[in-house]
Amino acid sequence: EDKLDAIAVHFRGAPHAADDALAIGQKLLDIAGTGFTLQHGNHVVEVRPRGSDKGSALERLLRERAFLGRTPWMLGDDFTDEAAFTVANRLAGTSVIVGPRRPTDARYALRDPDAVRRWLAMAAAHFGH
Repeated sequence: EDKLDAIAVHFRGAPHAADDALAIGQKLLDIAGTGFTLQHGNHVVEVRPRGSDKGSALERLLRERAFLGRTPWMLGDDFTDEAAFTVANRLAGTSVIVGPRRPTDARYALRDPDAVRRWLAMAAAHFGH
């Protein structure tokens, strides 16, 4: 998957290819150089710029005019979400792990995407939207 400044090699459809995906990720990292790092995720390896993760993305988003002064909510199910959970927690936001993956820095947990949809529907009803 081409992510413009990163490349992800997914193997969810072929879990037996995990070692091959990791080897490809390592070769891509060797080509990309020291400004990049290898990020492991749920059935994915990603070569991404060092210092650029979902936590730094959340921090950048919260500096945008539309989000200034807002409290972040971060929901995720992958190892790659942990940096954003940490940022949300530091900013007194809400962090929610979806699914059984542990350990996590998320402060709350929901069982699956259906539980997320129910929770969001209840939150929307509570806040009148």
